[in-house]
Amino acid sequence: NIPNAINLESKINYKCTGDNVVIDHVSGLMWTRCPAMSLEEIDNSTACSATPHDFTWMEAGDVDQESGICDQLVYAGYENWRLPTVSELLSIMNYAYTNCILDPEIFPSDGNCGGFWTFSSKYIPYELFTWVVYYRSANYFSVTDLSERSEKHFVRCVRTME
Repeated sequence: NIPNAINLESKINYKCTGDNVVIDHVSGLMWTRCPAMSLEEIDNSTACSATPHDFTWMEAGDVDQESGICDQLVYAGYENWRLPTVSELLSIMNYAYTNCILDPEIFPSDGNCGGFWTFSSKYIPYELFTWVVYYRSANYFSVTDLSERSEKHFVRCVRTME
């Protein structure tokens, strides 16, 4: 049964720390367990129960990768957070779950499976659009979509472990 294998694998690949970050041992990435709540704050509850805020792409990260939420974040003792790429956000999906395709023990969503901004914009022919990743449902026909940068979506920060 493939979904069970994926589910089992995710429990082995990920480790939730006391700092409320998730370490992916396969990719070498460290994630904020919860989405951003404001320009300076990530929900630090283990259940990610605070309401996440949505942001425009310019607030989230923009092209210089110096003025966005993740770029200015100091969290769990680290300062080198950034906006993830499409492939990085896709790497944390778990298709064993059908409503929100994230493992709720690893990335609690509190029902929040909306769009998350990415930094993958260099292959987009339109300067006003950027890729967004959705975790809504494994039955949804597409988990990625282009979104106007003026629209608002959620932010989950990532860093490469050293």
